[in-house]
Amino acid sequence: MENLTRNQHFISQSEQRSNCIDESRPKDKQRIYKFEIVDRENSIVRLTNAEGVRVKKNLSFDDLFSFDVKNSSLRKNLEDFFQIFEADLAPAADLLISESKVNSEGDVLRGAAEKVFKSKFMGWIRNPYSIARTIDMFKGVAGLYPTDPILLADFCDIRTGIKPHLAAVCAEFGVTSDQYFQ
Repeated sequence: MENLTRNQHFISQSEQRSNCIDESRPKDKQRIYKFEIVDRENSIVRLTNAEGVRVKKNLSFDDLFSFDVKNSSLRKNLEDFFQIFEADLAPAADLLISESKVNSEGDVLRGAAEKVFKSKFMGWIRNPYSIARTIDMFKGVAGLYPTDPILLADFCDIRTGIKPHLAAVCAEFGVTSDQYFQ
């Protein structure tokens, strides 16, 4: 869980790239349209930049999923865990689309659908703008702890690790430190 990743996306770069303006551009130059929510209840949005924004810095926040910042570069975070799901998303979505055109059932289609669902679900629960809904959804498991010693150690690190970014994350996303730890 230790790595150097500071800029952490809550909507994966792979998902954003699947919707980018020009897929032929190099990854570090790919752009995506960004919209401002004008009226949530009536589903009114406004394009904020006709040229789009770079995927590399879009829908991310420094140390959002870091739970133990050792120094200015080394930190423990959930990036490697999220990467497991992100790596499957684009190929599974492409397979789901192509396979559904020729075969509406079967193990290949089912497997691709499961990978897309898992990735989308992980994207939903890690969205910092959905923290209150996510806490409510998982309130039945509050107070439970992993029984596997390795997972328990990681779980404890999440609670006790050094978090110089905690106040900034809580302020940016309108949550308390108690909600952050849930």
